[in-house]
Amino acid sequence: MAVKIDTDVCVGCGCCSDVCTPGALELRETAEVNQAFCIECKQCIDMCPALAIRLPAAQE
Repeated sequence: MAVKIDTDVCVGCGCCSDVCTPGALELRETAEVNQAFCIECKQCIDMCPALAIRLPAAQE
């Protein structure tokens, strides 16, 4: 299962998409996840200044 973006918290800065090696994150108005490409490396979680990205509770 891929990371989840809290669109109410995401500020659209693009830090997550910049560090996403597999290219699973795309920045539009807020970040969006392509679940087919997410490898759950957590780099985006570590880089998000707004703390808007998380793994689903079952995988934390």
